[in-house]
Amino acid sequence: MAIHGVVFAKEHKSESMANQLQNRLIGTIVLVALVVIFIPDLLDGQKERVAESFNSIPFAPERRELAPLVIELDPQSGNELPSSELVSVDVSNSPDSKQVSKTAPSESNSTVQQVEKPAKPLVVKTAPESPSIPVSTKVQAPIALDKPAYIIQLGAFKNAENVVRLVSQLRAAGYQAHSMPPKPIDGEVNRVFVGPDIDSKKLNDKLEDLKQLTKLNGKVVRFDPLEQ
Repeated sequence: MAIHGVVFAKEHKSESMANQLQNRLIGTIVLVALVVIFIPDLLDGQKERVAESFNSIPFAPERRELAPLVIELDPQSGNELPSSELVSVDVSNSPDSKQVSKTAPSESNSTVQQVEKPAKPLVVKTAPESPSIPVSTKVQAPIALDKPAYIIQLGAFKNAENVVRLVSQLRAAGYQAHSMPPKPIDGEVNRVFVGPDIDSKKLNDKLEDLKQLTKLNGKVVRFDPLEQ
């Protein structure tokens, strides 16, 4: 019996502990639910709603129609002026009137003379147009300087007359010849060139023909626009 009583006491004690634990869990859940519900209001504060008040604007008052005002006037009284406003002034004997009478005719005569003289029309003489004379110019195709160009140097001479004769002979044969300086100077070094051309092989092929024409041994050199 004693053993049975001890076992019963232990079971009763464990059951009471389970009930206490269950009650604690239920209380904790309720407390957490209350915290979740009321914490946002505590943090944000109580929200107050302010109702906007609108003032009603009174309507414009009605306009009253007024009858037109009619004033009757006497037609005879409107044409007559009071005698007090009429003032007679005798200026026949005043000195100013004599001076005015003397100057008035002269001014009127001058105005009449100015009106009688008509203004002469302005005549503008235009120069006759000269007939345009068409001018024909030969434009040589520019040489592209981004690629290296070459030129044939035939020789250097100090006799300006020989330079002019040689350049004329080459141009008559169809060669693009020129001298440096362009106007030969007697006693100075004057060089004669043929070209320029970007094809050095083309210039080398002309050396034999130039030798037969001028009896000169030319050579192909690099073309420098600043020096040649």
